[in-house]
Amino acid sequence: MGRRIRHHRRSAGMDQRELALFIGVSAQQVQKYETGRSRVGAGRLRQIAKKLDVPVASFFEPLAASDFGVDDPAHAIDRAVLAYVSTPEGIVVNRAFQRISDPKVRRNLIGLLVAISDATYVD
Repeated sequence: MGRRIRHHRRSAGMDQRELALFIGVSAQQVQKYETGRSRVGAGRLRQIAKKLDVPVASFFEPLAASDFGVDDPAHAIDRAVLAYVSTPEGIVVNRAFQRISDPKVRRNLIGLLVAISDATYVD
């Protein structure tokens, strides 16, 4: 969970101090949450999600193998994908996608994007 908090905080362009001020703890405490040295209570997690403008559930999604330093090529994330996700446009797209709560709508949107990209792909 701590890695997800750090990921969302950094994606929001926020430092630990700013998050700490909003949730009423020290920057050191936020660091402990992010490193897993302290547990995050449910109420505090809701505050963090509110400040970072993400659903609470996003803190429980599985992490990519690369988040754990796994170098196995089968688990590697395409660098171009990582680069795109880190852009302002990529962040907006991902935040919008996260707000779609209906799994069927998410699947349909993914299908649409794949179909469009397949139709416009040029070798």
